[in-house]
Amino acid sequence: MVDIIIPVYNALDTLELAVTSALMQGDVRILLVDDGSTDGTARLCDELAHHPRIAVIHQQNRGVSAARNAGLQAAASEWLTFLDADDVLLPDAIGNLLALAGDSQAIQGLVTRSEAPDVPECTVQTLSSRDMLDLALRNPTVHLHTHGWLLRREICNERFNESLRLGEDGEWMMRVLRGAKTVSLAQLNTYCYHLRADSAVHSAADVVLEYLRTLTAAQPTLNYLDMPDAAAQYRLMHLLLMLKHRLRAKPKMLASLSIQKTAIMTMKITVTMIPALMIPVQILLTLILQALILQAILLTILLMTTAQLIIQRIM
Repeated sequence: MVDIIIPVYNALDTLELAVTSALMQGDVRILLVDDGSTDGTARLCDELAHHPRIAVIHQQNRGVSAARNAGLQAAASEWLTFLDADDVLLPDAIGNLLALAGDSQAIQGLVTRSEAPDVPECTVQTLSSRDMLDLALRNPTVHLHTHGWLLRREICNERFNESLRLGEDGEWMMRVLRGAKTVSLAQLNTYCYHLRADSAVHSAADVVLEYLRTLTAAQPTLNYLDMPDAAAQYRLMHLLLMLKHRLRAKPKMLASLSIQKTAIMTMKITVTMIPALMIPVQILLTLILQALILQAILLTILLMTTAQLIIQRIM
């Protein structure tokens, strides 16, 4: 049997679809963890729990990490997985991953943004824990999250850091994968992720602070792993996300920025983050160069668009 942990907060419009996709997986038990919902979701959870394979846990609003921890505490099956309340598992996802897992303590399928047809030829790659972590740190947006992962409960002794609000699942996955012997990656569509606005934070400043908190929390694990190149890539990804949110916060300003101002702003943001990021100087210089190139591309697009409008008016 597999436990499917679904943290729930104000998901009245999407929860039933998520639960239906989970029930279709076969021999599973669904753990709904209501994190103090205020929109009627708590009542819906109780109604869904009339199904013999669904259990519900109610708690005060403490965040998604606390909800996942409650689910981990209640899990009793050999395997477990996580499903967000506004996502869905694709048909036979759990059964297919179980069949492909072999002796691995963890296996990840592909995450899609639509209920896409399956990959024609499914291949499975089995890696040592260290090789998997090296790959994950270099590609954190692909592997360092809970989506699409099927985990043996025996390696899930770690708990989510309840003080983190962004990247908390990636920080947890690093600690969990460290305890596995072998990990498998299946080229098989298993999880449909619905893109959504992040409601955990409300401003660009919050985003920067939260990513810095996550990097600080991840530092002991990164030190233990002793993978400086891969760790630098992990930190660099977070820095790029912070820069993206800072720029996105002022879209009108972006179009009017000169290349010189972009470089100065990038350097200012970067310098303030150096103590927490611990990124080598050469990578920081590369980041600044990338920012300059990006700004040049944006200015080129702006000029081309302006030129097209002028031509259209002349014609």
